[in-house]
Amino acid sequence: ILKTRGGISQVTLSPDGRRLAFTNRRGDHGFIGVYDFETRTVTHPDPSVDGDSNPVFSPDGSRLAFLREAANSLRLPFAPVREAEPWSIHSFDFRSGVAREVFRADRGRGSAFSGLASPRQILWSADDRLVFPWEKTGWLHLYSVGAAGGPPLALTAGEFEVEHVSPGPFGTTVVYSSNA
Repeated sequence: ILKTRGGISQVTLSPDGRRLAFTNRRGDHGFIGVYDFETRTVTHPDPSVDGDSNPVFSPDGSRLAFLREAANSLRLPFAPVREAEPWSIHSFDFRSGVAREVFRADRGRGSAFSGLASPRQILWSADDRLVFPWEKTGWLHLYSVGAAGGPPLALTAGEFEVEHVSPGPFGTTVVYSSNA
């Protein structure tokens, strides 16, 4: 169905089956593409020269959220990165065609994105919240933010790292494992 010069990864189907979102990696950057099965077109919501990844659809398929890491966030192999240009979460509304930033990590500790061992880094809950990992305290924990933005809410706390996460039944709970 889709052919690109870069590499396609993180393919996800919308809950309504109308769209397929994917990450198109281009070496020094990546962007989100969306294939629409009805119109047979590919669009790129909110393209940039940054590193966009981890697309996730809202439960009704009308919106898409994804991670954005700044293009200048240099990552060396096997070297820990604790601070960088802050990463963010963006949202795109298919009905209005409007993209917006809904979360931005604070500068300093936790500003460099550190992901989970799970295949998905963002979960979209049934109550319209985005669940994501953040190393804000120096420990990798789960947070949530309203899909329209707002202050982040810590879901886990303590001296441990969250490692895996999965949505519970009906999108109302989150199941996680940690090294606690």
